[in-house]
Amino acid sequence: MADIVIASAGGYPRDINLYQTGKTMDNVGYAMRPGGVAIVLSECPLVRDPETFFRWFGYPSTSGLDMALRECFHIDGWVALKELECNNKGLIILVTRTENAEALKPTGFTVCGSIEEALAIAYRKCTTQPPRITVMPQAALTLPVLRANHV
Repeated sequence: MADIVIASAGGYPRDINLYQTGKTMDNVGYAMRPGGVAIVLSECPLVRDPETFFRWFGYPSTSGLDMALRECFHIDGWVALKELECNNKGLIILVTRTENAEALKPTGFTVCGSIEEALAIAYRKCTTQPPRITVMPQAALTLPVLRANHV
């Protein structure tokens, strides 16, 4: 498993909004070691679409969101939960348009405007030197498979 994963959603339409970026985050979660760092590049020009999706980030905790979904399931809530679970596994750094930073505050993701800024954060957080890095250029379409003899 990687200490740092650098992943692209793969461009339009897979990076049109945070909802679609969830596919990338989910796949990155399989490549990142627990406590690792994932840098997800996703432009998100329509970051808040669909509006019903963002209300799920209003719960005070992941477990609160999970309980709400168990009472009344909605696919938007499930996608939000999956994204938050990825962020709980390690640090998710979202490299996106700088104007998206304010809209993304409720998500708890670390937001950067450049890959250089994201890499600096990732290297500071990483305790393994040199870190094991995995690059996933089409992460929304890529499910990593670990070999049994690969640590």
